Amino acid sequence: MDSRIVSDRIARMAWIDTVATPLQEGVERAYRAMGPVGEKVERAMHGEFLGHPLHPVMVHLPIGAWILAALLDPWGGSLAARSGADLAVALGVVGAVGASLAGATDYARFSGTAVRRIGGLHAILNGAAILLYVLSWIERARGGRDSARVLSYLGFAAVGASGYLGGLMVYEKRLGVNRAPLEDEADAAETWLPVARVADLPEGVAYRATAGELALVLVRQGEVVDALANRCAHQGGPLSEGRVVDGCIECPWHGSRFGLATGKSIAGPSVYAQPKYVTRVADGTVEVAIPKAEESIEAEAPNGGASPP
Repeated sequence: MDSRIVSDRIARMAWIDTVATPLQEGVERAYRAMGPVGEKVERAMHGEFLGHPLHPVMVHLPIGAWILAALLDPWGGSLAARSGADLAVALGVVGAVGASLAGATDYARFSGTAVRRIGGLHAILNGAAILLYVLSWIERARGGRDSARVLSYLGFAAVGASGYLGGLMVYEKRLGVNRAPLEDEADAAETWLPVARVADLPEGVAYRATAGELALVLVRQGEVVDALANRCAHQGGPLSEGRVVDGCIECPWHGSRFGLATGKSIAGPSVYAQPKYVTRVADGTVEVAIPKAEESIEAEAPNGGASPP
């Protein structure tokens, strides 16, 4: 199956926006309404403390639990099998709620029609799966084993379809992955490349430069010139079009902030650090040390950096 055909068809399903748009806006409003606490919760739900997204970690509990339930349900004549299946369904529901919250947090900051609709359908299927498993849980408590099993298997089918769409978002649309240029730690050799004249760098303003084919954002603060990769780790936004705020560069697309001195993610949806490059000034020219493996890295965001993909 050509995944591009599937994603293209879903991208044309305008009806998904009736769920996707309110979901994204609702999640954003909920976090903003909580003020500073909401910002901390949001960053935790993005997975900042892990160093990568939290959602893919959390989905293992419900999926594993529901696989176990699917394996035990056919052995309904055994009390142990029935009890195990019932417990697995319940654990899956609880785990799915947490995984959905983390997923919705990531989804709220994604943009672009195709991404919004694929993610929206992914969320709809996940919601349907949770509902079906809740109904199955209720039927189990009432003693309706046959209807409970049917509901569970329908839920499992919804989870499978949703998982396929999750794969599309990660492996085809590259959502949740590090979009910044990757450093090749195995190649420590560096090349010093001239990238700008100091006189051309305005104080405290982002400046786009290139080192070979690698796009950089430069910021001069007094005598110090910091250099970061220009392509935002979150969705590839052009940092050179962003603001310099409190010693950070802010992505113009989704608001991620990276410390100029370290490249560390300070705020926003990105959980990845931005590649930081060593600079020096020689005869009025800013030079940047670039590992040789990075000299031919893609220069800019996939769509040229004009607007979110």
